[in-house]
Amino acid sequence: MGNNKVAVLSISAIVLVAVVATVAVTVSNRRSQSADPQLSTSVKNVQDFCRPTDYKETCEDTLSSVAGPDADPKELLNLAFNITVKHINDAIDHSTVLSEAAKDPSTSEALENCRELLDYAIDDLRRSVDRLGDFSLANLDKFLDDLKIWLSATITYQETCLDGFEGTTTDAGESMRKMLNSSSELTSNILAIVNNFDDTLSSLNLPINRKLLAEGYPSYVTPGKRRLLATSTADLKPNVVVAQDGSGDVKTIGEALSRVPNKGGDVFIIHIKEGEYKEKVHVNKTSTNVMLIGDGPTKTKITGSLNFIDGTRTFDTATVAVVGDGFVGKDLWIENSAGAEKHQAVALRVQSDRSVFYNCRIDGYQDTLYAHTHRQFYRDCTISGTIDFIFGDAASVFQNCLILARKPLDNQQNIVTAQGRKMRQEASAIILHNCTISADPAYHDFRTKMPTFLGRPWKMYSRTFILQSQIDDLIHPDGWLPWYGDFGLNTCFYTEVDNRGPGADKSKRVTWKGVKNIDYAHAKKFSVQQFIQGGKWLPKTGVPFTADLLPEGSLKFSSTSDEKMSPIVAVQLAILGRFCLQNCIGRCILHPSSHMVPELEKARVLEFQVRMDCNGCVQRIKRAMHGIDGVYNVNIDLASQKLTVVGTADPEKIVKAIKKTRKIATICSHTENTGPEQPPPPTEPAPSSDPPASDTANQPPAEPPKDDVPSQDNAVVQVEKPSPEAKDAVPVHLTDVGEIPMVVHQYPFDCIQKGQWNYYYPQRQGAIPYHPPYYVIQSYNYRSAPYPPQDIRYAALGPYDEDGYWHHGRGGDRNQITSVFSEENPGTCRIV
Repeated sequence: MGNNKVAVLSISAIVLVAVVATVAVTVSNRRSQSADPQLSTSVKNVQDFCRPTDYKETCEDTLSSVAGPDADPKELLNLAFNITVKHINDAIDHSTVLSEAAKDPSTSEALENCRELLDYAIDDLRRSVDRLGDFSLANLDKFLDDLKIWLSATITYQETCLDGFEGTTTDAGESMRKMLNSSSELTSNILAIVNNFDDTLSSLNLPINRKLLAEGYPSYVTPGKRRLLATSTADLKPNVVVAQDGSGDVKTIGEALSRVPNKGGDVFIIHIKEGEYKEKVHVNKTSTNVMLIGDGPTKTKITGSLNFIDGTRTFDTATVAVVGDGFVGKDLWIENSAGAEKHQAVALRVQSDRSVFYNCRIDGYQDTLYAHTHRQFYRDCTISGTIDFIFGDAASVFQNCLILARKPLDNQQNIVTAQGRKMRQEASAIILHNCTISADPAYHDFRTKMPTFLGRPWKMYSRTFILQSQIDDLIHPDGWLPWYGDFGLNTCFYTEVDNRGPGADKSKRVTWKGVKNIDYAHAKKFSVQQFIQGGKWLPKTGVPFTADLLPEGSLKFSSTSDEKMSPIVAVQLAILGRFCLQNCIGRCILHPSSHMVPELEKARVLEFQVRMDCNGCVQRIKRAMHGIDGVYNVNIDLASQKLTVVGTADPEKIVKAIKKTRKIATICSHTENTGPEQPPPPTEPAPSSDPPASDTANQPPAEPPKDDVPSQDNAVVQVEKPSPEAKDAVPVHLTDVGEIPMVVHQYPFDCIQKGQWNYYYPQRQGAIPYHPPYYVIQSYNYRSAPYPPQDIRYAALGPYDEDGYWHHGRGGDRNQITSVFSEENPGTCRIV
């Protein structure tokens, strides 16, 4: 046993040297026999150490004068860290001197920002040094991932300091640039050493199986926090409740944040009740593990209007700024209301490492969301804006989000992203995975003469990936826009993989060297799992996420660009924001139209009846689903005791996984109702029994079904074209999505306007229920709209919520629940 321990320690020591030396070992062995024998050992060691870096001269000049004759790679790395910290501290001191002499208020503000940002840079350098001291084989992956992220952030903070001098009238910015030039290059050099680590390990042939290394969770992801996001707001026990009406503990969010303990190890929950909070919210760097939870993205609103035109630096315009690690925001609406004419006006700025935003709405115009530094994950969020409205240098992944371009000013150009990667060694990028890029209703009619671009290179090595997303026809055929001249066109990394929609056509994209065509296997490196290591810290939070990319080609659409969005859907988008639910395949379709032809070949809808008694049961089932390959989306309807899974997973495996939670599961089938429809209300003409004509924009919707069993347009059915003569109900089991065009967990947009249930607005090719390119499931989960129609806001109370179920009433009884598990529909399930 003792010998084994010694062996492990010896390997750890070798690996640590490999980390700090990178290729020094191999390069030293390959050194030319004709090398100058007069060179001192110290100089040779420094040269070997600096060989893999981008700024070799800076590396050698700074280390040669301080390195001892026997300095090994570990000592040299520590020296590099210390020298970098000293350079940044000198810059902070210099900024203080400049600030005292500055007479220009904007210069003084920029210098003050520099001091704050450079403090953040030093913090990340110091924790990187601490991580070196904690190194062991058991945390090898975490060791490398953390160093890459923190060193990348150190570079970003220095660059952001310099960005703040835009528009100033003094030479302070140039003076600071000279001060920070060496420290930025030194940081990049250290990062280069870390990035070369894998190659060094391979060359040393060390017997390390990284898959067997301990995964671990960050210290701030406590067991309690891992369950919180999976808990309904009503069941949470917040530390502080914020309520404007005095019913909580405090009336402002700032007061609540003042109660957060410094560097707290446990999660600190702040529940913000419904209301509009006009305040600037700042979660500082010592406020770790903070959770801000609202009452919903249309109910709890945090708003501000600071902007660049009125004299505030872009960095300081944020309505909400989050710095402390481990932050979680849920069910919030965050807004900067300054407007397009005020130019840069940030709604949300995020620096928190391993931060999560779930079911949030983030609204602004220019520079809406500043994803500044570190690892960030956004799920089921709506982000709206005009110019560069998602920007920054974080390692950020946006999954299942709705990206809405708004109408810019006449002299402005819409650009979705502006990624800020300054140096090629940085581990940062903006990744949109399975998102929808669409036009805000007010901008929709202007999208052809004022098109939107996917992004432009803000910094030299800008990286943006659009993966498996729906791109609507607002996007210019060029796709990408230059920043100025040819800046960054050859060094950026822009790519689109496996996307869909009329704006996804890449045949006319710009042909810069930086616009890459990569294959699906390469794109997987930028999944949640591989890029931000989401599998290590997201599962236990309860946030739904897809760790890998979806199967290649599993969500494909072809579409023409001459179709227009339904005006009713446009109104819904404006009012409801992102009321796209998590129960569709990959991404819900907010404005279904019959010109879309999905090509779904592998996924299928699996439905189960599961005995669940409480929310705890629901969370156990969800956790069980997380561990099954081929599960794309999960929806649980506690009221109906129903689990719906979309994916390629074996249903028997799902049942076994559920049974391990001590619950009984049954696989369900359904019956298709093909009986006659009930007549519509007298005020609406009856729909024709003939197939609808191509121009049916004014055709009235169908009446809600009166039968106990869901009708053809909301039951899972076999997808053979139904015979017009078919009268009998057809029992069905598992539905292969490959045989149907699309599965949509339909929120009844049109019933809100027309008082109808489960009806798609007819668009040019006819009313969808008659020849559906979409297939509706679980429509009974929603509250029915009143008839006759009432005010849209009254009917649209919000999206489906597993803790507040809405169901459609049958016939005139709106309190009666329609469910496939009703007494009128016996035998729909079989026990496995």
